[in-house]
Formats: sequence, structure tokens, C-alpha cells
Amino acid sequence: MRHPGTRRDLLGLAAAVLAGTPALAQPAPLTVFAAASLQDGLRALEPLWRQGRGERPPLRFSFAASSALARQIEQGGAGRSLRLRR
Repeated sequence: MRHPGTRRDLLGLAAAVLAGTPALAQPAPLTVFAAASLQDGLRALEPLWRQGRGERPPLRFSFAASSALARQIEQGGAGRSLRLRR
């Protein structure tokens, strides 16, 4: 099932993650909090992330309902990006 804006959301997330990631000697995993409905699209972008230039940290995804993601972040989840579906 296609959702309007999904592709735009995924591209926006990819751009935000790529722009905000400094080069590190030994990169720590990059945690991305995202709505469960975005799981397939974000997993599809993961190989593109690894193929990019420079040293890239491995991606670690946290997929859940928006309310669960909010609780994870409030309790100290160290994600760099949060994507939710409308």
C-alpha cells in the first residue's frame, strides 16, 4: 500500500542523516527512530548508506509506534533522527 509522501519522507530522512553525520575514526552506530510503517523503506536505504563516501557509522533502527518512540527518546534514547507518519 502506497502512502502519499512516503518517498519524500524517506529522502528527507536520508538527507538529514547524511548531512548530520561527522566522519569518525571508529564510528559508533547511528540510531534512527522511525515509525514502524517506514521500516521497509528505511531498510532499503541502508545499502545506499553503506556505499556512500567516507567513513559511515552502521545504522541501528528503532521502529515502533509514535508513542513508544516518544517514550524511548524521553528516557534517553540517543537517536539523531525521528521520522513519524501522519
